[in-house]
Amino acid sequence: MNYYKRHIGDYMKDASHLSLLEHGVYMRLLDVYYTRETAIPVDQAARLIGARSKDEKEALKMVATEFFRPVNGFYTQTRCDFEISTQQQKAEINREVGKRGGRPRKASAAVELSNPEITQTVYQNNPDETLTTNHKPITINQEEGALADQPPSVPDGPIRPSMAGAICMAMKAAGLASVNPSHPDLLVLIDKGADIGLFVAVAQECIAKQKTFPYALATVKGRMADAAVLSDLALAAPHKHTGLGNKQEALEQRNRQVAQAWAAGDDA
Repeated sequence: MNYYKRHIGDYMKDASHLSLLEHGVYMRLLDVYYTRETAIPVDQAARLIGARSKDEKEALKMVATEFFRPVNGFYTQTRCDFEISTQQQKAEINREVGKRGGRPRKASAAVELSNPEITQTVYQNNPDETLTTNHKPITINQEEGALADQPPSVPDGPIRPSMAGAICMAMKAAGLASVNPSHPDLLVLIDKGADIGLFVAVAQECIAKQKTFPYALATVKGRMADAAVLSDLALAAPHKHTGLGNKQEALEQRNRQVAQAWAAGDDA
């Protein structure tokens, strides 16, 4: 994000007691959070905001303690996460608007001197208006040029988070510090029917194991694969006892493969 809203009233209500140095530290932390669109690593915070002196580092510690929450080695803030998610949703809407050709064109109301009826209507409807001496009609190209400087329109009303955004916000609330609603693996899992409850449960497990967002996605992927295998076993004929041993071995082998994939993803 190269731009974010600063609600001065909210800021001053919560941070008016800060010193000038602490205000500067807080502003730099917000800048880093928004430009990176993710939580700030605790061990890199001082370097990322340029805190060098003892006083600056002490101010960083005080501001981070008061306005951020340390989760798995990251400084997180709910307000920042909400604004980032909202901006990402707006960006996605703007991309869709752009794919559809941008703002709808308005009909050009060109008045030509060769049509006396239209000219007369203009005088009657606007008796106090003096017509311009420039008698050239407004063309479609001129109107498009005027609209070119205007941003694409977005639907009225509040922006509702997408499923990916809602899942990431829920995983954040569960304590997983760094998430990415645009992660391709997340979008694939959503398309395959993974529900938000599974993501939240896995996020809670990852917190206990101090694992990251990619690990959580790999875990969800493995759980869905296991569910598919169990579903296949359930559909198989249960009365054929001779085949149960081979199916159980196949399930155990699948579990080992998933565990190896998780370990490889975590090492990466």
